[in-house]
Amino acid sequence: MDFRTIIEISDPGFKIGYSDPVLLIGSCFAEEIGASFARGKMDVIVNPFGVLYNPFSVAECIDLLLSDKPFSEKDLFFFDGKYLSFKHDTYFSSPDQSEMLTVINNSLAKAREFLNRSRVLIITFGTSWFYRWRETGSVVANCHKIPESKFIRELADPAEMKKNWDRLIHRLLKRFGNLNIILTVSPVRHLKDGAHGNQISKSNLLLLVNELIETDPRIGYFPSYEIVLDELRDYRFYQDDMIHPSGLAVGYIWSRFKSAYFTEKSSRIYDEIAKISASTKHRLLTTNTVEIKKFADSMLSKIRIIQSKYPHIDLTREIQYFESLSST
Repeated sequence: MDFRTIIEISDPGFKIGYSDPVLLIGSCFAEEIGASFARGKMDVIVNPFGVLYNPFSVAECIDLLLSDKPFSEKDLFFFDGKYLSFKHDTYFSSPDQSEMLTVINNSLAKAREFLNRSRVLIITFGTSWFYRWRETGSVVANCHKIPESKFIRELADPAEMKKNWDRLIHRLLKRFGNLNIILTVSPVRHLKDGAHGNQISKSNLLLLVNELIETDPRIGYFPSYEIVLDELRDYRFYQDDMIHPSGLAVGYIWSRFKSAYFTEKSSRIYDEIAKISASTKHRLLTTNTVEIKKFADSMLSKIRIIQSKYPHIDLTREIQYFESLSST
């Protein structure tokens, strides 16, 4: 007997390999999946504007990547001793205006170059609630702990979201003929909107995704939201806040993603590299230098085999770690 609902994942029509650059943009769940890509030393960039939750800010981020416009002083806002950007999350803030612009524009330039050669774009929507800056009426990606009275809170209109994203998807696919887009809705519940408000928000996003995937075969949907709510229907799969998926849940979602989107060869390489990377974080169970050297030399041998087959995979950090162990 099967005591749980297994969510079916549609055939994406393409597979991700180690030669395929992957750009991830969106909510904190995009950060989790991006970290999983990075763990296997895949070619990936995650959130060049920081974490973005609402679909309008995500769209604006991509619009800026498609332009050639840099950020300047007029794009910044000074509050509580720091320069901020309403198009970025709080990570991009600094008391030094020049330093902040350098960081923002370097991230922007790197992401633009990366998008030009990306084969996969993964977009994760978090919530359809968003805030407007009262002074200008413009949508903000983050309120940066500025008093709430300075903003107007709104629920995105489905028709406005669709119009915005239809235009953006058309631009993306026209410019990048080989790009595949994976849409997903974050399973993280935004309970500050209330239980009902969260459901309305997620429903808006799911409707948007459903309409977009019907416009082009290069757009697909990965059901991370449904996997958590239906397959992992138990609080043991959540962190202590009972909102964010636990490491165990993220690992399971990643395994489902990998089985759906990775080639068999890429999946095998990924598992080998992830084990090697994880070994650099393990606490050594012995102080015997002979045993430590034996272990380190064994791992270096595995790395040399991988690099002989896949020289483009960067394992410099792991090599340095095991060489330092071998020489002790």
